[in-house]
Amino acid sequence: MQRTITSLNEYEKLYEDYVIRNRVRGYSNFFINKSNLPEYIALGKVKYEITDGSLFIIVDEGCFYKLYFCGLTHNVTKLPIMDKVVCCDIYEQQERDVHIKFIHDLLSKNGFSCQQKYEQVRLFYGLLHKASAGYLNKNKKKLSEFFITVNSFSVNDKDVVEDMIEKNMGKYNKLSIEDDVWVEQIKNNNIIGLFNCGNLIALYYYTPKASRIIVDKRYRGKNLSVLLRMYFASQKRWQCSTKNHYDWAEADNLPSKRTFEKLLAIYTGKVKYRYIANS
Repeated sequence: MQRTITSLNEYEKLYEDYVIRNRVRGYSNFFINKSNLPEYIALGKVKYEITDGSLFIIVDEGCFYKLYFCGLTHNVTKLPIMDKVVCCDIYEQQERDVHIKFIHDLLSKNGFSCQQKYEQVRLFYGLLHKASAGYLNKNKKKLSEFFITVNSFSVNDKDVVEDMIEKNMGKYNKLSIEDDVWVEQIKNNNIIGLFNCGNLIALYYYTPKASRIIVDKRYRGKNLSVLLRMYFASQKRWQCSTKNHYDWAEADNLPSKRTFEKLLAIYTGKVKYRYIANS
């Protein structure tokens, strides 16, 4: 039976009992950003269910639920029953990992179908920083020819960014409980956009583990996604950085893969599968 989590303390107790203690038991896809929890809990958007010793967290993202689990084993045969569309991501450290084949089977037997496959890439902004000045200088003409300007966003622009992401990447890639807090993203200058005569035509939403880059269909094929990343890489914070940063490339999206090649990205071998179930 599903129950609504009513406080952060209640969530932390569940996390302690089922995530921390069961870290080596079973499989987990637990990637909730704790900083977003108070808002989601206050709105009654976080529920849980315990089945055969496994914890399921169900997060209401508006037009769909996002399903998370911890300690999933072969003993589990049924998944929580939902009253609307459900999205569930599972991760393999390497493609066709036989150790978690049972999860693919479990999802399929419970009405889920795999909608998309993503491959993880690793980027080095410290390396890109060194090349960014020359690249941007070479592309100044392109910006002026198309009347394109680069700007950051304000706290009040969240709806604009979310609308751009959802229209171009689909509702399952919208900003969610997994993302960094919006105010912090703005403060850290982690979101930049390209504008044509004041109209948003492309944006880059940075996080260390799963960024989003979107280019309006009318402006694709002009390497604007590379330009955005190079502009981002030109920031002083990357000057001496040795950190790794990660992204997901759609396995069947060749333009996206070509972009990552230009950015000297390396494929890690990790794969994400997105499963969807209709109510």
